[in-house]
Amino acid sequence: FPFLVVTCWSKKGLENNNLENTLKNLCKNLKFQYSSLRTWNQLKNSTNAAILGIFSFSRFILFSPSLLQSLKEEEVQAILCHEIAHQKKKHLLFYPLVLLIGFLIINYLTQVIFYPLTPFFELYFFYKSWSLSTHLTALTNLALSFLMFLLYFRTFFGFVSRNFERQADSFIFQSPIAPKHLQNALLKASSLNGEDPSLHNWHHYGIQERVDFIEKCKRNPNELEKHENK
Repeated sequence: FPFLVVTCWSKKGLENNNLENTLKNLCKNLKFQYSSLRTWNQLKNSTNAAILGIFSFSRFILFSPSLLQSLKEEEVQAILCHEIAHQKKKHLLFYPLVLLIGFLIINYLTQVIFYPLTPFFELYFFYKSWSLSTHLTALTNLALSFLMFLLYFRTFFGFVSRNFERQADSFIFQSPIAPKHLQNALLKASSLNGEDPSLHNWHHYGIQERVDFIEKCKRNPNELEKHENK
């Protein structure tokens, strides 16, 4: 999958050779192995970066042209530290696990709650439309299960995702890059993407919330330990 994506969406290397060498040295400093650095050509109108792939031989670091052109060298390094943190903390492996747990919980609740109510649904729909009673009952159960999954996704999955993002932001304190560069990078990327930094984000925290958290950790390093203990 990563090979297919990078082949279709990116080109190998960065136009700025000095920046590319700097990022390679940063990866070496952080003991992070990867296949190649690439320019994310398909993301021309977005300021973003990502790392695709779990294993080092199929792991690709992608930067959008806007990010490379608009951010300072230290800010690009800070963004890279954030993306490396997601890999080092195994976040990409936990996301499918969280979703699987959600499916199992919903399946269990469906068996316990919805199935016992099926006869009542069928009786109700029988009086409304005898020929469609079975189908309407199935659709009702499906709709209720879907609503439960949405609730799970927005609450528990959102909670996990927000804290993974905060954990990735916190990694800047374990890197040789000053935290202020990540703060500046987040605000710049938000502006370039046309986002309001003050708005809350259910799965990432708002940009200003993230910047404020980094500032809080700069003033009180104990905040980092508190978050890790979550």
